[in-house]
Amino acid sequence: MNETQRNSLLSAIAFSSGAAGLSTITPQQRSEAFTNLEQFKTYPGRIAACVEIIGCHVLSIPGDMSAEGAVDVTVPAKLYALGLIQEFLKVGYNSSLSDSDRIQLRSSILAAARQLVVPPAGSGGGTYDEASKRILAMKIASLMADLALREFPQRWESFVADLFSPVSANGIWCEAGGGGLDVGADGGSGAMIGVKICLECLKLITEDCTDSDFNAKISTSRRNDILLGLNE
Repeated sequence: MNETQRNSLLSAIAFSSGAAGLSTITPQQRSEAFTNLEQFKTYPGRIAACVEIIGCHVLSIPGDMSAEGAVDVTVPAKLYALGLIQEFLKVGYNSSLSDSDRIQLRSSILAAARQLVVPPAGSGGGTYDEASKRILAMKIASLMADLALREFPQRWESFVADLFSPVSANGIWCEAGGGGLDVGADGGSGAMIGVKICLECLKLITEDCTDSDFNAKISTSRRNDILLGLNE
């Protein structure tokens, strides 16, 4: 996806979500935005583009209504990209990805989670308010659970370590009092959002494997493999 395509996609996301900082959005603009987003779902390079999007800390388009002269579309863009990746897991994941592609996709999702936990240096604390952070965290947790149901333990042997290791060891889990990686100074979730991601992911996996209302989604053999892997 080149720069023009990227800006076009982000603009469509901004118009469809009614991003703050835009001037009046006409019905035609909103309709065209929805059409463009639906068309993007058939774009052959959409997953690579989505991986690029969730890896960016800030996503914006030019605008004249915000203080910085740009419209922030980070949260709606990441939610859109995560949604497309999750849909891809259901229809094309097993048949169209090599082992290296699987690892890259997995790594990008883990990196997106860690980005919520510890914003990149120089980011000034991030671009997310608490509500947005929680929404993104739950979406990432759901996506990681779907991925684990397909990969763990055979092809994702490091699943437990990747999630439940502390951030200092490239995981997502953060101990309270661990060098400032606990509750934020502003009373927000701080790096404890990583704990929430891990627990939500584990809850979803457990439901899919043990709850009769959910476990029809996967085969008995897969359920047994996952539960055995978790017990080990």
